[in-house]
Amino acid sequence: MGMTFFPGTKQNNKFWINMSSTEIDLRHEMDVILGGGDGDIQRGHWVAYRRFDLTETSEYYDPSTGTGKGGPGWEYEDEFYLARKVNFSSIYNEQGMPIGVLPVPFTVFYFEHDLEPKTQDQIYEFTWADNSVTPTSSDITEYTERFDIKAVKRMRDITGRTEFWAVVATGDKTSY
Repeated sequence: MGMTFFPGTKQNNKFWINMSSTEIDLRHEMDVILGGGDGDIQRGHWVAYRRFDLTETSEYYDPSTGTGKGGPGWEYEDEFYLARKVNFSSIYNEQGMPIGVLPVPFTVFYFEHDLEPKTQDQIYEFTWADNSVTPTSSDITEYTERFDIKAVKRMRDITGRTEFWAVVATGDKTSY
């Protein structure tokens, strides 16, 4: 028989509501973090997740380079999600960097379990006045920053269920 991590807290702690004595409902907690609720403020902001279809080239596709020229090379759809963004720089300071290693700043976006991100997709940030209202493509006139997804990590619970996603991305100021 296993030991509980926090004995005696099940009755008084919101993490334990409707759960077994040894697990936290991370899906619910991510929902609260991103969208607010349970008396907490909303900590997520809306981003456009650009999902590329690598089976369909766009009008900008250049077969000589295999990339887009003047626009994205592949057809895509923009989807809108609440995300939590955390910026990181190098884990080393300049004096602690091994010779030949350059620090690369990166950003981690946290998303709820239903996103299914891929490394070839992109994340776009934009200015949005009211985070309580879900934006649509026609609402967005200008993106403020583009991020290329470099790594995707599915965060699972002990049963293997996807609880949330951690998406590592680098900012890209390059325009088409």
